[in-house]
Amino acid sequence: QGVLHLLIGYDHILFLLALLLPVVARLLTLDASLRDTLGIVTLFTVAHSCTLALSALQVVQLPTALVEVLIALSVSGAGVVALVPAWHRYRYGLAFGFGLVHGFGFANVLAELAASWSDRIVSLAAFNLGVEAGQALLISLSLPVIYLGRGWLCKARWSVPGSAGGIVLCGLVWAW
Repeated sequence: QGVLHLLIGYDHILFLLALLLPVVARLLTLDASLRDTLGIVTLFTVAHSCTLALSALQVVQLPTALVEVLIALSVSGAGVVALVPAWHRYRYGLAFGFGLVHGFGFANVLAELAASWSDRIVSLAAFNLGVEAGQALLISLSLPVIYLGRGWLCKARWSVPGSAGGIVLCGLVWAW
């Protein structure tokens, strides 16, 4: 369910791609690109794992409608950061902060899967591993393509801003 949720979750996919766009724009070496991506994804993962656990175990609860709007706005926020090169340095903190919000969204899906407390613990672990597997799959498929096409993408001056602008627009439409 975690893999499925991630792969059909356009908001999550666009969010991750928005965080990776500055990797393209900065023309880093492959090694530096991988380290940068790993740092971003790790912070996002740690954050959403914390709030996923807290929410799924009913320690902290937020209204579903609020969480969904905040997730949509986080997609737009990540797109804005990708649009403004001076803000690229904030991607790590934002990945962590937005990860906290996304964890509550994952918990809403998880709540539908398991009713009992013991089932929730098992479902929590399995769902979170599934999300991470889906995220790893998405990144392992997209990062090499982005990396190989980065020269063309950066020469086409509209590609990174156009992609980031499209992500901002999608997030705002979802929030609306």
